[in-house]
Amino acid sequence: MVNGVVYSGRSEIVLGGMDNPGRVLSTEFDWVWAEEAFEISLEAWETLGSRNRNWVMPWQQMIATTNPESQYHWLNARPEERGDDGRPKMRRLKSRHWENPLFWDLERNRWKPAGEQYVAKRLANASHNQRRRYYLGEWFASSGRIWDSYDENIHVVPLDAVPEPKWAIGGLDWGFRNPGALTVWVVDKEDRIYCVREAYHTGQSLDWWAGMVQRANAYLRERWKLEMSYVVADSAEPRSIETLNALLRKPLYEGGGYVRPTRRKDQMAQILIVDRAMRPDLELNAGKPSWHIADDTLMHPADPKLVAEHRPTCLKHEVPAWVWRKTEDGRPIKDEEDPTCDAHAIDSAKYVGDEVFERDLSDSKPEPRFKPGTLGDILNLDEDDY
Repeated sequence: MVNGVVYSGRSEIVLGGMDNPGRVLSTEFDWVWAEEAFEISLEAWETLGSRNRNWVMPWQQMIATTNPESQYHWLNARPEERGDDGRPKMRRLKSRHWENPLFWDLERNRWKPAGEQYVAKRLANASHNQRRRYYLGEWFASSGRIWDSYDENIHVVPLDAVPEPKWAIGGLDWGFRNPGALTVWVVDKEDRIYCVREAYHTGQSLDWWAGMVQRANAYLRERWKLEMSYVVADSAEPRSIETLNALLRKPLYEGGGYVRPTRRKDQMAQILIVDRAMRPDLELNAGKPSWHIADDTLMHPADPKLVAEHRPTCLKHEVPAWVWRKTEDGRPIKDEEDPTCDAHAIDSAKYVGDEVFERDLSDSKPEPRFKPGTLGDILNLDEDDY
C-alpha cells in the first residue's frame, strides 16, 4: 500500500497495488475503485470487497473501470451472475467514444478533431482484434492469441448447418485435477471438419470417459449412421489408452487400437496445421475455413467446478483465450504458449487436425460388419460377441 492524501474533513484517498491482495486485509474503505480492472484477479476483487466496510458514507461502493478483454474474463461474466439475494453481483455501465465530450461534438453530431484523429482514423482502422475491443467496445479474445484467425462469427456454425459427413474421428486429452476433454469431429466430402460433440470435465474416471465415447457414437449413429473411426489420444498416458480400449471392447483394425496415441509430439506443427485449416484466405481452403465448431456440443451439463472458477467449459471457450506467453513488458513470446491458459479441448483438436489434414483418411472407416437395420447392426456386435 501507498500512503494516501488526508483532506481537511478527514477523508483520505489511498493508492495501492494488487500484486499481493493480502496487503489490504487490515484496511477499511467506503469506496473502492479499480482502474483497468481486467488486470486484477477475481480473488483480488473479492478481497477488496471484504474491505469495503468503513460505514461512514451512506453506502459502500465498488467501481471497476476497464477496457474490454476476452469474453470469458470474469469481469464480463460477473454482471450475469446473481448472489443469494437474487440480485446481479455487478451492474454494467457501458460507455462509448461518442459519449466523450473531448471526442464528440454533441451539437453538430460529429467528431471533434481529437475524435477524428484518434477514434475515427486510428482505432477504426486497427487490426481485427484491436478494432473489435477498442473501437467497437466488444469483449473479444485476448491479445497475443495463438490462433488469431479464429472468429466466432465464421468458425462457429449451427449444428443443423453441419453438412452430411463422410466419416468421424475423436480426440482425447487426459485430465483429472485439470479438465479432460473429448472432442468429436465429422469430416465432410470437401475434407472440412466440424466439432459436433464434446465432453469436458474434471475429476472423472476412465469408465466415465468410455461412457462419453459410447454416447458420442450413439449420437453419430442416430444422426448420420456412422461412428468415430477411432479416437486419437495424448500419447503420454499409454496405460490409460490400454485401459480405455479394454473398456470399449472395440475391434482392432489398421494395426492399432480404437483409442490410439498421437503420431507426433511436435506441438508447433499441430498448431500450424489447425491454423492453416482455420484460414479462409488460403487457396487450399477455397475461400472458406476447413475447421468449425458447432454451437451446441456439450454432452453433459457444464462442469460446476469450472463454472464457479470462471474457467472455460468447452472448446469454444478455450480458443479465444489461448495466448502466447508474454515478456515482462507484455510482448508475446511466439512459439511458447502461456502455461496458465486452459488448452485441454484445444489439445484434443490439435490431435484430430494432425490426423485429418496430414494424411488422407477418407477411406479409413471400416466396412460395416452388418447391413444397417439388421440385428447385428442394432446390437453393435463384434467378434468377441459370437
